[in-house]
Amino acid sequence: MNIKQKLTWVFAAIACLPVVMVAVLVVLNLRSAAQANFLDSSGREIRQIDNGMKQFFESIRQNVEYLAKDPRIASVKGLKNYTAANAEQTPVSEADQRLQIIFDRFAETHPTTASISLGLNDGGFAGWPDDPKMASYDPRVRPWYKTAMAAASGLTVRTGAYYWAPDDMVLVSTVRAFADASGNPVGVVGVDVSLKQLTELVKTIKLGDSGYLMMVEANGNVLVDPANPQNSFKPLADLGPGYSDLAKTGDGVTRIEIDGVPYMVNVVSSESLGWRFIGLIKRDEVMAQATSLTWLIAMIAAVLAIVFAIVGASFAGVIVRPIRSVANGLQEIAEGEGDLTRELEVRGKDETATLAGWFNQFLGMIAQLMRRIRSASSDLQEVAADTSQVASNMNNAAVRQREAVELVSTAFNEMVATSNEVARSCSRAASSADVGYREVHDGQRHIGEATGSVLKLSEDLQQSACTMQMLEQDSKNINTILDTIRSIAEQTNLLALNAAIEAARAGGQGRGFAVVADEVRALARRTADSTGEIDSLLGNFARRTKEVTQQMQRSLEASQISVECIQQASDSFEKIRDSVDSIRDQNAQISTAAEEQHQVAEDINQHIAQIHADALLVEEFAHSSHSGSGRLTEISGEMEKLVGRFRL
Repeated sequence: MNIKQKLTWVFAAIACLPVVMVAVLVVLNLRSAAQANFLDSSGREIRQIDNGMKQFFESIRQNVEYLAKDPRIASVKGLKNYTAANAEQTPVSEADQRLQIIFDRFAETHPTTASISLGLNDGGFAGWPDDPKMASYDPRVRPWYKTAMAAASGLTVRTGAYYWAPDDMVLVSTVRAFADASGNPVGVVGVDVSLKQLTELVKTIKLGDSGYLMMVEANGNVLVDPANPQNSFKPLADLGPGYSDLAKTGDGVTRIEIDGVPYMVNVVSSESLGWRFIGLIKRDEVMAQATSLTWLIAMIAAVLAIVFAIVGASFAGVIVRPIRSVANGLQEIAEGEGDLTRELEVRGKDETATLAGWFNQFLGMIAQLMRRIRSASSDLQEVAADTSQVASNMNNAAVRQREAVELVSTAFNEMVATSNEVARSCSRAASSADVGYREVHDGQRHIGEATGSVLKLSEDLQQSACTMQMLEQDSKNINTILDTIRSIAEQTNLLALNAAIEAARAGGQGRGFAVVADEVRALARRTADSTGEIDSLLGNFARRTKEVTQQMQRSLEASQISVECIQQASDSFEKIRDSVDSIRDQNAQISTAAEEQHQVAEDINQHIAQIHADALLVEEFAHSSHSGSGRLTEISGEMEKLVGRFRL
């Protein structure tokens, strides 16, 4: 969008904005006036209906009070009782006839009277018009009777309206209790009047073309709905969504929607009647004038916008013409291949002339700047060439440095690997020396244990030899004892032989003694045999004991020789242990030195790696510097070409 179009739109907007604001205010005032007009007209109609009904019901109240105070009614007694099922067979009394005359005259003078009822506390009843077939009727249980009795003394009350289907009319009862001379309530008199004239009057009231008036009782029952007669005597809240909202609405103007049609509503409650008058009219009808005026104002605003747009375009052309002249001059300068010697033509003394003058001054400064840039560009090109040569030399040196560092790094890595291998060999040798040291120590300990065991064995053998010698001596002592036993057995045998000889000499008397002597001789012989066997065994035992003693003596000598050999082996192991200790100490020193050498080699390797990384970085920087210097040379060349395009 160019400046001319913007100015045109601005002129049109500035011209139309007040018109639109005034139109909005006028439309809002018209809508408020339409609503106020509806409120006033509907309120006036409602007040007229309310005043007419108040006068009507006031006259009914006065008539009921007149009847209640009439002495002929207040003192009536003996009325016919209709509570029995065969009440029609009971003749009427004179009091009933007198009351019928009074009621006929009252109905003639009051044509709105639908019926008159009079009930006594004894169940008597009289009504107009008279119904001879009435039966099973007790006035004391009827709502109108109870309402009057429940009211304060001397107060006339009105019951709720009800629909009387036989006559197709709406009735309202006005009742009053009357008392006897002592002031005690004795009965109730009531007059039912028809609201047909009033409801017909309400139905004839029109609010505009589509408006009408509804009348609703205090309990919410609809008395009159001219638009929908079927809604009569139905609760307002049960008629639909719009009506339910209306039932909750208080007095005043509101908006509802019935069957999709928006209505404007004015609700007025009658304090004297206790009823509500509801005026309804379609909202479109109320706002019709405002809507028409709104369209008219919109058309006027559109015409004014077009007119002011045309005028604005004319003024914009006058304003933009110098600006276009400056723009054309700038376009010629821009398309003139950088000719900074051209200037804009200055015409007049307005803002565009000032703009052209300052732009010419700006071109002069640009031309001077271009001259300086051209000189600096030449110097920059020379410096870029020198920098490129230096960067190239530095790049070559960095490449050579990197190659040398890579060779040193490779050689040192091999040295580090060799040092690591030596360190690992020393570590394995130290480990082997430690193992040999532990084995020598264990062998020496085992030799010591063996030496102790052999010495203990030698001592045990010496003790066994001594024991065997003692056993050999005991064997000799046993032989001595056996010799003694053998001599005793021989002597016993001789004694038994002598006893046998003496028994033989004694003959029969010595026969028993001869038997004893034989047994003793047999015992002595067995003792001698046993002694010989024991002697033979002891001889064998003594011989074997001597052999064992000789063998133990030889074992003792051999164990002493073993102890000497073990002692020599222990001395050799002691020397081996000293040699292993020396080797382990030397290996530990070599391992420590190798570890220190390895650590130093690792440090040197890290430094060489860092030097190699730095060399790569230097090479990269040198390459970047070389590339940058080349780019700088290209830029300086391009700048020289660009500056060369300008004519100074």
